[in-house]
Amino acid sequence: LWSEVDNQKQYDFLKSQLYPRIKRKDLEFEKESIKQIVVDVLKINKNNINDVIPAGGMTNKNYKIIIRGELLMILNNAEMLINHIRDLIYVQKILREIRESSSLAEKKSILAQHKNNENLKAVIKYAYSPDINFGDNVVENIINLPESNTLDDVYSVWYMLDKLASNNTNSYIKQEFKDYMAFFPDIEELITGIITKDLNLGMSIVSINKILKVLDLDSSQLAISNWFHK
Repeated sequence: LWSEVDNQKQYDFLKSQLYPRIKRKDLEFEKESIKQIVVDVLKINKNNINDVIPAGGMTNKNYKIIIRGELLMILNNAEMLINHIRDLIYVQKILREIRESSSLAEKKSILAQHKNNENLKAVIKYAYSPDINFGDNVVENIINLPESNTLDDVYSVWYMLDKLASNNTNSYIKQEFKDYMAFFPDIEELITGIITKDLNLGMSIVSINKILKVLDLDSSQLAISNWFHK
């Protein structure tokens, strides 16, 4: 779409008719892009997305997503969110590789290859820091809960983990976290390992921390962690 602007009449046409058409085309393209992102993250049929409605935002573009007649508000930039999830899928792949190796030397080698991966470091910190507590019996109180409809906004995994750790006796927050896990099935294995405080790598915390250096543990904490995660 284009238009010459040589006089007032042409300018009025551009302002009142052509520009709104361009905006509508841009919006339709944007909505289709957001739909595809939601399909990639949630692994759902695109036909189940009823509508995508811009919801404002100065620096990030926010959207109201209608899925099967239910409202889901994505508050953060959708592209940033999907890249965040993809990064964690990659971390999950690294941890699987470590887990599947029967050689401790190889496990250490794999971990060392990724020692500068900030997302991997964050996963280790949340999983094994003695200062982060996700509550008692998380299998029964979070993982085994039935899904519900508490999730209104979608944030990063780090935000949700911090929220859970700060409210680890709050039943509503636990249910919300369960719904968040169900929302991102591709990283459910990773999140489960974090909140159960056991990534099942077949390595002691001492060995992991010597390579990644992310945990600030005193000698007694190291001894306890080492004993539980041999």
